[in-house]
Amino acid sequence: TLDGNGTGWGVFSGITGWQPTVTELEIQEGDNPNSDLGSTGNAVLELAPSRNDGVEQTITVAEGTEGIYRLSLQHAKRLDDASDATFQIIVDGEVADTVTTTVRGTTQDYSLDLPLTAGTHTIELREVGGGNDGKGTLIDTV
Repeated sequence: TLDGNGTGWGVFSGITGWQPTVTELEIQEGDNPNSDLGSTGNAVLELAPSRNDGVEQTITVAEGTEGIYRLSLQHAKRLDDASDATFQIIVDGEVADTVTTTVRGTTQDYSLDLPLTAGTHTIELREVGGGNDGKGTLIDTV
């Protein structure tokens, strides 16, 4: 579990604004040998806590504010992951993009413009790569 000193990892049923799509959420923090990205106290979300999984968030676009919204995040590969880490961005059940992470030990910036109409929308980040082995893409700064 997270030890309060900025290191470790923990599994949660959800975090503010995000829910798991299959089982649970895993947050890794600090000098973790699997996800240390050089930022003390920085926490990252792993998309495959025990198997390929995902997280989702439901947002509401108010009438008159529809248009293009930018989803931006940082992603990285676990330090101990030999296979590529691949995840999908899914909007309202449709795959909007597939992203492969090949770099270990540092984050890569990513952004995607999403045309959203007024109403409720679900945005999901889903792990699809690797060996379904509990070693998933690390997500930060969404």
